[in-house]
Amino acid sequence: MNFFAQIRVKNTNFGPYKFEITTVIFMYEGVLVGWGLVPETKVNFRSTKKMNVFVEVNSNNGLLLNNSSSSLGSELNANVDSAQPG
Repeated sequence: MNFFAQIRVKNTNFGPYKFEITTVIFMYEGVLVGWGLVPETKVNFRSTKKMNVFVEVNSNNGLLLNNSSSSLGSELNANVDSAQPG
């Protein structure tokens, strides 16, 4: 499963903040479930930059997506269903 996640980088400094390409990870109940690459960019001084990051959910860990004791799969599906028009 893949999706886009909107992330924000807030810079409270009085100078620009530059960073190289980096990885953002997503955890659910203490288990790594997905990751995405954040591109190299710059955030201007005292501002917030919004970015959409393509996230790949770890499909090898089917336990989290299909296990009845975990609600990750139903939570993701509920948000996808509610985001679709109609």
